[in-house]
Amino acid sequence: MHRKITTGFVVQTYEKINGQYVCIDQQFVAGDGVDYEDSDGGHLVDGFDIDSDQEVYQPFDMKDPSKICSERGLVFTCPSCQGHRLECCEDGSYTSEVVNIDEEGDFDFGDIHASGTVDRFQCLECGFVIEAGERGPIVTTNERVVLWILENCEQPKEYMTTAELLKKKLEE
Repeated sequence: MHRKITTGFVVQTYEKINGQYVCIDQQFVAGDGVDYEDSDGGHLVDGFDIDSDQEVYQPFDMKDPSKICSERGLVFTCPSCQGHRLECCEDGSYTSEVVNIDEEGDFDFGDIHASGTVDRFQCLECGFVIEAGERGPIVTTNERVVLWILENCEQPKEYMTTAELLKKKLEE
């Protein structure tokens, strides 16, 4: 067993919004050089300790965490634009992004810039507002968002069983 390690850099794109520069995109770029180490962190030399030519190619595929809700949590997919970023809008003029919804329905929020009650949940990319049924009341609770996502958004197969159990739990 060995580990392959690289260094790289991050390229961030900022846009001025309401007088503040906000990061709107982020790219991870892996460097060309790699180091190898064993399971104890000891240095390994390619061509001597290991033969990297025998590795099955695996790209250094880093993902921007804001592009998807979670790889281990419920996935929101907007029916209007197919985006995966959900935001919670409160009765003030500020919002917070839903960064992750874990398998138990617990929410992790990004920076929260308002206090008050939830006004609505909407797609961060196009503004689609989540409603309970066609032209139903606007969804304003975490539990109803979870149910809506389970009923309307395809989930990865590896945790559908957990999602189905959560749905039953919330319906009780």
